[in-house]
Amino acid sequence: MSKSEYKKFKNWFNEMYNDKFERLYRYAFSITKNKELAKDAVSEVFTVIWQNKNYKDIKQIDAYLHVSVKHAAISLKSKNPQNFDSLSYDEANDVASNINPEHILIGKELDLILENLLDELPAHMSITFQLVKKQGYSNKEAAKELGVSKRTVEANLYQAVKRLKEGLFEYFKEVKINDFISRMGIVIVSLLYG
Repeated sequence: MSKSEYKKFKNWFNEMYNDKFERLYRYAFSITKNKELAKDAVSEVFTVIWQNKNYKDIKQIDAYLHVSVKHAAISLKSKNPQNFDSLSYDEANDVASNINPEHILIGKELDLILENLLDELPAHMSITFQLVKKQGYSNKEAAKELGVSKRTVEANLYQAVKRLKEGLFEYFKEVKINDFISRMGIVIVSLLYG
């Protein structure tokens, strides 16, 4: 890396670090519930960027940082077993005995279908949907995260949900809908009356 490239990278990095650290720290803290682990998770992500100097390869920096911090926070939290609440053996056994493999398969099938449909959405819609619907951001928080207005988030979310509904409708029109409905009916009946 030339001196000018290094200087450009250093300026970009410092700006990114100063602009994003606090928000990422709060997000990591919401996962770890520990100030030191949260700080370590964010620092770890920025350290990787600094060491690799791969900033030109990162297309969606906010999404990249968000996902990287999430994984780092989970990884750091999981290294200490005391960070997790544990169930008693009887409680764990009750949970395990009530799991229906068919329900899991149907859930996984729906997740896969939705993931494929999300991949087909334009990036701005997909990221908006991921932040609000999957990660629990409010529209206002997502707008701040993405650097757009709340109205833009609402419009992107509306279009994403509309396209996902249309995609699901098309998918199930092509699939043996009766088979899927009968399997879903079993799941619904077992949830209602099981």
